[in-house]
Amino acid sequence: MFPRLHEWLATAGTVEKRYHPEAVALLESGEAVIFSWWHEYVLILAPEGTPYNSTTMLTSPSDDGKILAESIVRMGYQVVEGSSRRGGAAAMENLQTVLGNGRNVLITPDGPMGPMHEVKSGVLRLSAATGKAIIPVTASLDRYKRLGTWDRLIVPLRPRKLTIQYHAPLWVNARQLPQYRYQLVQSLSRLP
Repeated sequence: MFPRLHEWLATAGTVEKRYHPEAVALLESGEAVIFSWWHEYVLILAPEGTPYNSTTMLTSPSDDGKILAESIVRMGYQVVEGSSRRGGAAAMENLQTVLGNGRNVLITPDGPMGPMHEVKSGVLRLSAATGKAIIPVTASLDRYKRLGTWDRLIVPLRPRKLTIQYHAPLWVNARQLPQYRYQLVQSLSRLP
């Protein structure tokens, strides 16, 4: 499904990417980063939002997560399975290795089962443990439909105009997780 969706999105309208100056500098440095966006954006941002040939995505070990993982791999991503409920510790170790090897990581901090727009601690702890920055990513779309899923998943309609915003990076201090959770929620709530 995703490879066809990717082709469909690539020809179905326009994409504008906007970058905070600090995000540009960090991405141009080649330093590995942690991309983060709300789960509701997975259908529109997975094909467009990261350099997927150098990004590893955290996916759920659930049946739905396996379907997503299969599609994501076909797009060029690598995947690590795990969630806050199953396999989380092993996934965090694997993601630390991925970042240490210079690959980017993508985490939807409210996935895999919500609640919607609630940041779980995994993304924050990964940043604190590795010293790698989180780059929050948001999007706006002029034509879309929302599904009745827990995340109100966004499905793009054609033709569409997609705007993607890469916000200022966050480097997390483990002793101040509540402050960084708040900052990440604030960044992920700012639409382009």
